[in-house]
Amino acid sequence: MLVFEEARKTLVSMAQRVPTEAIPLAKCAGRILARDLLASRDMPAFDHSSFDGFAVRISDFDQAGPWILTRTGESRAGRSPGGLPAGGAMRIFTGAPIPAGADTVVMQERTSFDDARVTFHERPSEARGIRKQGDDLLSGATLLPRGTRIGPRHIALAASFDIEKLEVHRRPRVTILATGDELRRPGAKAEPHTIADSITDAIALMVERTSAIPTVLPLVEDDLSKITDGMRDALHECDLLITVGGVSVGDYDFVTAALKELDVPLEFWKVAIKPGKPLMVARRGATTILGLPGNPVSALVTFGLFGVPHLLALQGAEQPYAPPIRAQLTRDYAHEPGRLEFARVVLSRGDTGNFVTPASNQASGALVSLALSGGLMEVPLESHGLRAGDNVAVHLLSDLALS
Repeated sequence: MLVFEEARKTLVSMAQRVPTEAIPLAKCAGRILARDLLASRDMPAFDHSSFDGFAVRISDFDQAGPWILTRTGESRAGRSPGGLPAGGAMRIFTGAPIPAGADTVVMQERTSFDDARVTFHERPSEARGIRKQGDDLLSGATLLPRGTRIGPRHIALAASFDIEKLEVHRRPRVTILATGDELRRPGAKAEPHTIADSITDAIALMVERTSAIPTVLPLVEDDLSKITDGMRDALHECDLLITVGGVSVGDYDFVTAALKELDVPLEFWKVAIKPGKPLMVARRGATTILGLPGNPVSALVTFGLFGVPHLLALQGAEQPYAPPIRAQLTRDYAHEPGRLEFARVVLSRGDTGNFVTPASNQASGALVSLALSGGLMEVPLESHGLRAGDNVAVHLLSDLALS
């Protein structure tokens, strides 16, 4: 069995980046930038005021105060203010250009004024209240590096440079194939001893949260020929094929046998983790096959830990997975050595940092505890258990597309 880090790095390294496309800025949320985005001009593009007040010349304050200057015009956003004569004070508003000749701005609260004059009771500091051209960055500098996953703040920055389209990696195509005689669609007639498929719709939502495009195939019985046929058809149409169930060692676990029928070699099978030990990975050409366990929590957790980073890597993400946070354990937690465990925990924040409390039910089919948790606590492979007060690593479910 591979250890967790080796398995995850292997799966990420297998990702062959999908082609790129240029799309409108408004549709770029969640997509991954394919090229460095460079500034086409300085930012800010011109000197402007940081607040409402009066633009003045510092040389007009050489004598003893108070200082009374002639009120001269105004500068407002979107308008050219012209020049400021000696002995003048120009009304100026936040974001408005600095008039030629002015070298400082005084807040209006520090003045008294009428329509003709402005009185200053203290000598201003030079260059106060002015955001200089190029203070943020200069023309030609990198606005956003390639591999950035685009969010609202990135869209705002690109729009401020009049950028209409961005070059991003196209959305990967993902096919989801769940197997099992016991499965039925939620809401379908409940035949004896069947259970509702609780996994594929959730996996599809996780896929969408990576900006990939999911296709959910009809449920397939535990039948080697049917599973083989379903996988054969899917392999021609997707960048990632996800199978759910059928990857363990039972008499009716046919996914690995179907891969053998299709001459698809395994990259690895089984990882020393809990839950999710029977994880399977294979590849045909540019298509990766990710075989998830059939237990609901195992399937969702392993897809969050392995599948989500793979999809982000397909799209060129430089950092396809987020590092865990640190937190303090609130009570003892028992563990049998041999596998790295990802225990479901409830998170809370206090004055001294983050705290986690393990869920009482850690069974691989216990969806309730996963739904009520906020993270997955790492319990080291060699550990005999953790103690209350230990500092532990926690993977946020939000970073795994699970919340």
